[in-house]
Amino acid sequence: MPYFSIIIPTYNRASIIERAINAVLHQSFEDFEIIVVDDGSTDQTSEIISSIKSPKLTYLYQENKGVCAARNLGASKATGKYLLFYDSDDLLLPSALIDFKNANFDDAADLLFGDVEKKLLSKQESTIIKSSNPYGNNKGTGLYLAGSFCIAKSFFENVGGYDENIRFGENTELRFRIDLIKPKKGFTNSIVLIYEVSSDGGSANLKNKILSNEYIMQKHAYYFRQYPKVKQIYFQNNAIAYFQLKQYRKAIIENSKAWHAYPKNIKTAVRTFLMCFPFIYNKRLH
Repeated sequence: MPYFSIIIPTYNRASIIERAINAVLHQSFEDFEIIVVDDGSTDQTSEIISSIKSPKLTYLYQENKGVCAARNLGASKATGKYLLFYDSDDLLLPSALIDFKNANFDDAADLLFGDVEKKLLSKQESTIIKSSNPYGNNKGTGLYLAGSFCIAKSFFENVGGYDENIRFGENTELRFRIDLIKPKKGFTNSIVLIYEVSSDGGSANLKNKILSNEYIMQKHAYYFRQYPKVKQIYFQNNAIAYFQLKQYRKAIIENSKAWHAYPKNIKTAVRTFLMCFPFIYNKRLH
């Protein structure tokens, strides 16, 4: 049984899938397997993967069902003790697996977290996100970003895997369920992943973003009642998405909900007013 199972969901990423796989094959810690789940690609993804000769590599194909279904399929076939879900458009650093292994001091952690270098490709900017304090709250929350955390397979199965109804924000939704269990965590205190932010990622699909946010708020209503500021952020994100879709009335309604969820944030009220003037607000977005 390998220590790590690296699960790579991919869809029409023929131009970069080889880079993602090679980043794993060149890890300094070698006790792993790679499972690539092709979520119905129509490009040359399968041919490129077939050209990579490694006994560590398994290729699975499914009809297009979304990233959560692809990850769950990979997890069901995995034989490793820990699962690492790695998106094909990011870059795992060569020391990532050994850093995760070294952070698991008694070999009993439910979750292992590493730091991330976030690169904004459109502006050639980068920032470092500390997994032990990603939100500035010093609570050791952990950063739930694909590629930046490992999860024990048995723990992943117990928590129910990924919710396949979701097409956006699935790692945050997974965190909501995990936090109820109060897992044992380990932190590498080193950068394990380069997270490349481009305009064609999951967040670019604005309709999926809105539907998933609404679903998550309904599913975890208890959480949003407890943390109204988070609820405000979700409504606000939906408002911006509607605005980008040029559905201005819905944008104003969602931003009004954001204001009512957390009235202390005066900026939300100002944003609601500005959304009544799309030309002005659109300039603020850019």
